[in-house]
Amino acid sequence: MTPRHTLAAYAALLDRSVEQIAEAAADARTFDRLLIARVADVWDNNTYPFFRAATARTAWRRERRARAALRWMAALSSTRQAWMEEQAAVAGHRIGALLGEPAPDSGPSRDYAGVVRPDSGVLDAALAEAWTRDYALDRARVRTLRLERVGSALTGFVLLEAERRFPVAGQEARAAASPAELQISLDEVSEVCFDSDDPTGAMLTVEADGRVGISLGRQGVLRGSRSRAYVHDWVWHLSTAGRAADAVVPALVRRGGRRSPGDPPGGLGPFGAAALAARLLHFAMLEIRSVRFAAEAHRIPLQALCRALSDCGTAVARAGAVRSVAGRERAFCALVEAWIRRGGAELEPWFAERLREVAEGTPLPRHTAAWVRDLQFQHPAAPATDRAVRVSAAKAARAAPVEASVELRLVSHTASHTTYSYEHQSSALVQFARPPGADAPGPSGWLLHARALEPVTRFQVRTEAFAGPGLLQLTTVDGGSGAVITLDGDALTVTGTVPTPR
Repeated sequence: MTPRHTLAAYAALLDRSVEQIAEAAADARTFDRLLIARVADVWDNNTYPFFRAATARTAWRRERRARAALRWMAALSSTRQAWMEEQAAVAGHRIGALLGEPAPDSGPSRDYAGVVRPDSGVLDAALAEAWTRDYALDRARVRTLRLERVGSALTGFVLLEAERRFPVAGQEARAAASPAELQISLDEVSEVCFDSDDPTGAMLTVEADGRVGISLGRQGVLRGSRSRAYVHDWVWHLSTAGRAADAVVPALVRRGGRRSPGDPPGGLGPFGAAALAARLLHFAMLEIRSVRFAAEAHRIPLQALCRALSDCGTAVARAGAVRSVAGRERAFCALVEAWIRRGGAELEPWFAERLREVAEGTPLPRHTAAWVRDLQFQHPAAPATDRAVRVSAAKAARAAPVEASVELRLVSHTASHTTYSYEHQSSALVQFARPPGADAPGPSGWLLHARALEPVTRFQVRTEAFAGPGLLQLTTVDGGSGAVITLDGDALTVTGTVPTPR
């Protein structure tokens, strides 16, 4: 890649992100929620640096800002840089030489007070031994279990609450009032069996080839490979592993008033209509990223947002290169209009609401402010509120019994627990792909649905629940306030209460 093509590569990376999200959301049977959330999250902190680069006054400044912004984007981690190089290459740009050597994977580090903190890492035999030594795994409780199809692969996540084996005294005792949280993620789950009536006790087994086995209670098990683990414990620095890390992690270096390497690259702008476009794009990425809340994933208009933002990176770079100030304003106004038009009736309410919000808080030239006021929307009604969505979901869950052939995408169970003095009820979520009715065809012929129960009295799941299409049955009980969800007999059974909208 020549130095004169850096901004084009930056724009292509944004275009590829939108394409990746659209591909991951195209078919409910291969819906990749984690990929969608991960890609959209990139543009939470990188949308404005991109616009600042694209709207600089000269080509030389645009390229310089683009180089700084791309390097800053890649500095987060080696995983981020690998993704950038891969997606830029798909778009026809080679940016490896520009980015340089990947950032080293971080290990334990120090917080602002100089206290050593753990980092996520591969769950290997050494880490399993350290956890067994520092935490009472034999008395640990499964607080959360989540199984999810990511594309076609089955992934797993388990959070164990465990008591500490190491002493904690003095001022640290208050931080240790809550149990430690041991989190394990598996990319390739081969076996699962869990019953919420049997949640206590865990044992970790790591084989030479990296395969991991986790006993869950007396009878349960979770097996898989390509695992990562993290411990959330405010007094981890007092554990055996924490004290060993404290001896080798460098002391915290104070930087005084200088800018931290973590700060985004500077630059003025964007202004006017470019600022409107930047904030709309940022809002859209945050909307897309909200699929990380699994219960909301099926409500996000992913395909419509991706259709509206198609080739947005290239379009922003083209508008930002217009030389005259007035011409640049018109170009960005036209770009926003194109997004609204491509979004169609499904997104008009969303764009209308966001534009009102953005215009109120953004200084605009007089003619641009008038343009916003004069925009015509055929469907200008505000989108449904969160309460309306919850009411609709509750009514659907209380409806007549359901029986359908579905493909399970996600199941999760969280036991009752207390976090920061707030008591959480037990809950469960079942997400599945289902053929739509004739009145609501999806792009692939399948749509994403979800059912939530809270509190939950029983949750059972076995590997067979994810073996392929199965018969899902939802039966309401107790006059519609309770429900039983089953899949293929007893491969999945969830019993609980239909949540009341708040």
